[in-house]
Amino acid sequence: MKSIRRIAQLRRRMGEVQQQMDAVQQAEIFQLKQTIEETEAMGGDPLGDLAKQLMQELSERKIQLEIARQE
Repeated sequence: MKSIRRIAQLRRRMGEVQQQMDAVQQAEIFQLKQTIEETEAMGGDPLGDLAKQLMQELSERKIQLEIARQE
């Protein structure tokens, strides 16, 4: 009898753990991590691309600031 109860407890706990895992996998940070890993697996450099994009945006903003200062 004890083993049957224990099995039932373990099954309930497994269900709870599965729900927690599902919640984690739905989180945005997990999705971002997966996207980065997939892109890297295909030979991409997503963080490098992001850095380049940010540097480009900074350069554009600096130019806009200089133009605004001259006006």
